[in-house]
Amino acid sequence: MKKGSILRRMAALCAGVLALACVQEPIPVGSENAGSEEELISFTAVLEDSGTRTALLGDLSVVWSDQDAIKVFNASNPTGKVFTLSAGAGTGAGTFSGSISGSGPFYAVYPASAGGSLAGSSLRVTVPATQTYAEGSFGPGANLAVAKGTALETLRFRNVGGTLALKFTGSKTLTSVRLFAPVGQTLNGTAVVSGLDSDTPALTFDAGQTGEANAQLTLSCSPGVALGSTAKTFYIVAPVGTLAGGFFIEAVDSEGKAMVRHSPAGETPAIARSEVRPMPALAYTAKYKDAFLSTPNCGAFSKARATDSGAATALCSYVEGQGQYAWMNTPGTPGSRYVRLEDWASGFSLAFTMPYALTPGSNSTVSISALGSAGVTSKNNASMRVVKQFGERVWLCDPQNGNGYVVMMVNEED
Repeated sequence: MKKGSILRRMAALCAGVLALACVQEPIPVGSENAGSEEELISFTAVLEDSGTRTALLGDLSVVWSDQDAIKVFNASNPTGKVFTLSAGAGTGAGTFSGSISGSGPFYAVYPASAGGSLAGSSLRVTVPATQTYAEGSFGPGANLAVAKGTALETLRFRNVGGTLALKFTGSKTLTSVRLFAPVGQTLNGTAVVSGLDSDTPALTFDAGQTGEANAQLTLSCSPGVALGSTAKTFYIVAPVGTLAGGFFIEAVDSEGKAMVRHSPAGETPAIARSEVRPMPALAYTAKYKDAFLSTPNCGAFSKARATDSGAATALCSYVEGQGQYAWMNTPGTPGSRYVRLEDWASGFSLAFTMPYALTPGSNSTVSISALGSAGVTSKNNASMRVVKQFGERVWLCDPQNGNGYVVMMVNEED
């Protein structure tokens, strides 16, 4: 086994391997000495290079953290048994203790909270939608890793994800960073990890998890991370193969304001296993109200910009059962589409004429007509910022008056 625990600089690939050596205390559990009774066992997890969790220190070495836990499975325990760190916190060699019955082969997953059940020679796991900020590290439980062994003597853990390192400078305090992939690309949910005998285990998400809820990850920074002139790094672990189709991030501050940044398709490669990929540092400048960016409803909002005083106020919003959308290609105008948002409760509607294809982060000419009295002024040929597009919804903001609009863009084939 290698003894090194120093993480090569973030632009390099990281091996992310654990070797677990049995400490026979009091009785080793393996295929040749298994019984029906649970046996107490402790074994040492030795971190070789990087990745399989735990904490990245200032010198970028990897150590175990307090309360780390793994889950161990075998045929007698298909739902697994939890082994917790009992010694070695802050070092690259941690002792894990627990009890289990039955014979091998044994399968293991870090973190213990991700492990659901053994499915043949694969593991069913859950990839969480929310991760927790840690200073100079990915948060506890963020980096999924798996292992297999014929006995609990030596288990070698392999990562099933990679890490995106986002950097911010500024004078505000960030409370969360949200990462969005194109809808149809899954970042969280239930999955199966196969290939535990290989150096490159594969994670496959269950079918049907292709909507907005499964295409995002949130890094919770509560109670807040203060920015400064020296860039702060925020680590988000993402599944292998994701984010190549472009992505965007929303950084939210303690004042309820937010910045949006886009990474178009083709500008960044897909997330690679065990790689920590640094992104260029961004100067945090809030442009929008988080209430506008995170609204679950479509509709119109006043004071959607961060520079406008007061809270973002919904002028009209779509509520299922009270409103409807009407969509059609604008007659005689190829390449355009017409979208109408109707709020039956208020007797108000908005009609939008806009290009059929919109590019997030760009400006597009949009014509808005207001029918009824909800305080939104009709504008023709306004240049509006395409703040973001997520699934069928598009966020538009008028830089002249600060009004924001969230509209549903139905594809023609739908």
